[in-house]
Amino acid sequence: MKLTAQDLFALERRGIERGLSRIEKLLEALGHPERAYPSVHVTGTNGKGSTCAMITQILREAGYHVGLYTSPHLERWTERIQIDGVETSEDALLETAEEIWPTVEREGATFYEVTTALALAEFARQSVEIAVVEVGLGGRWDATNIIHPLVTIITHVALDHMEYLGGSRLEIATEKAGILKGGIPLVTAETDPEILALFQQKVEELGVPVRVRGVDFDTQGASPQDFEFRGKRWSLKDLSVNLRGGHQLENASVALAACEILDEKGFPLSESDVQNGLLHTAWPGRFEIFKGSPSVVIDAAHNPDGMETLLRALEEEFSKKPIVFVFGVSSDKPAAQMLSLLRERSSKIILTRAKNPRATDPAILKTYYLRGIVEENAGEALKKAFEVCSPEGVVCVCGSIFLIGEIRGLLLSSER
Repeated sequence: MKLTAQDLFALERRGIERGLSRIEKLLEALGHPERAYPSVHVTGTNGKGSTCAMITQILREAGYHVGLYTSPHLERWTERIQIDGVETSEDALLETAEEIWPTVEREGATFYEVTTALALAEFARQSVEIAVVEVGLGGRWDATNIIHPLVTIITHVALDHMEYLGGSRLEIATEKAGILKGGIPLVTAETDPEILALFQQKVEELGVPVRVRGVDFDTQGASPQDFEFRGKRWSLKDLSVNLRGGHQLENASVALAACEILDEKGFPLSESDVQNGLLHTAWPGRFEIFKGSPSVVIDAAHNPDGMETLLRALEEEFSKKPIVFVFGVSSDKPAAQMLSLLRERSSKIILTRAKNPRATDPAILKTYYLRGIVEENAGEALKKAFEVCSPEGVVCVCGSIFLIGEIRGLLLSSER
């Protein structure tokens, strides 16, 4: 059977299914490629991708052959699976998918489970020395939870995907703590006492060493472009991360604490590896700035916690400049709450949607904000934002990673 990418995307109709039995069957059919290399496992609500990108780049600076698996993608599904910063070949991935397609159909595997299996297989095929793997949803039942990593990371925990993970931060944290495994060190950015108590209970049950931000490691400095790091062994100065926004200090601290553990576990990293890795880290769609008149910011903020972080970053970077928001959101997100946060910064909001079946109709969004301007098409929404934004202002696109991926493609192809 000659598979196409459309055949893979057709699996999305199966939605999200809890359990690890299907991914286990897929990996068994592939000869368990996930056992061929060590890995780093990263979960949390926000900051996972940026943290993964920093760790990956630091390892690459040290000369290691590194696989990176993240989700979702911005523009192309092959972005999810990278080796040494290069997207993998769609043809190669589809060829592997053909090998396991009878298992996919027999077990009813989902799109995410299949792409996870393809990523882990591709890393083995290309003999990576280490893989950095981001959890897609939660942790306990996520398809990536089949790996046995060198270090586990839980970034900040916030409310998101509540229909799957629970209605409180503590319930969500419980699901994320499901990636903990006996003896594998945990690094966490979480500071909430109740959640930390939960983690402490889990690590004691499993015999897991834990490093907590603000206790075992932290950063000093007000800007991610000029800070220091203090860890268990490392004391590093003159650090600068390429990613913008004060929240990247937290992500950088977690990435460096994890790298400190990797250094202890047979992946030596020098101070220059760390410095250059942070300096060269790129992660598209995360407070990414396109300079011009007006400037454009695209950011993957897709929940209230992410919106608050975005608004702080806008204030840090652009102070009192006028802002026009282009906003679209998936139907499972608290759109009214997110719009309420944006309205505190600007009354000019263009409501639109991405080309995705999960996108909320902008007419529904307008019921939450009557002054919003509806544009059905993302491209037209961007044009309208340019029309109503002053040349010295900022257009900010947010709310859905699918929307920012679409807008990013338009920005890169334009000659504005």
